[in-house]
Amino acid sequence: MMIKRHPRLSIWSAPLFNDPEYLAYKSDLEQSIAITPPPEDLLLSRAMPHLHNYIRQTHADVMQQVNHNNQLLQQHVNVFNQAMGDLANGRLTISVQWAPNSSAAPNDSSVSATPSSSSMPPPSPINISTLTPSVNLPQHPHQPVTTPSTITTPSQQSPHYILSSGVCTTQDLWREWHDGLSGGPAIKDLENQWGTVWRKNQSKKYNRRKRVIEGVKAYMELHMLQVDEALKMVEYWRKNPKPEWYSGGVKERSLHWMGENKDKWEHVEKAPISYTNT
Repeated sequence: MMIKRHPRLSIWSAPLFNDPEYLAYKSDLEQSIAITPPPEDLLLSRAMPHLHNYIRQTHADVMQQVNHNNQLLQQHVNVFNQAMGDLANGRLTISVQWAPNSSAAPNDSSVSATPSSSSMPPPSPINISTLTPSVNLPQHPHQPVTTPSTITTPSQQSPHYILSSGVCTTQDLWREWHDGLSGGPAIKDLENQWGTVWRKNQSKKYNRRKRVIEGVKAYMELHMLQVDEALKMVEYWRKNPKPEWYSGGVKERSLHWMGENKDKWEHVEKAPISYTNT
């Protein structure tokens, strides 16, 4: 390197620099320098594996968060769809009352929607032209949606829940009993916490539904079934009863009949249907 930078120095004429061994060493050194990468390339090559691992881990973390957010969104959508299904199928009821507004124009119609069986004070009239539907979703997937249309809880008093008259399938009855409809209270939780005081004037209806729940559990245990599978099969027998279960008239049995005649179906054989968990 020094000879190339300062070729005119007299020292390079010394016999040492013309010796064959020196010349061979000089040639090997020049070739080594030519093929050796500069220091920054060495640092980059060493950093690349670490950079690759960092990018891969960052991508995995981002995808995990995206999947988590998608799951939360899907849970909110499911809660919304369930609430709309319960409302559309009559499992939840809302009463609508006309509230005349003296300050409004004669042709200006006003409406106020108040939940059924609620002790809340009457709301202010809402102009029907600006009335828009709204649904409040929970902040957390396990946080219940409040449904004042089905339960009222006066301060320092036990709640009063009205058993849904829109429940007409075994699956809906099981859901109201164990999970609650659209985020509302579960019947078993009300019974465990409050005993009988919550179901004023509903004991007969409660007892019939309780017998259906007990029958499903007995059928599930008899045939060693999962809950969803047992519900589907019991619902089959409700819609397709044996001939000896009815005499003329409507073939399909009601939940009322199922509760009154639990002994006829709780030990029946498996329903002749295939089960797919959807």
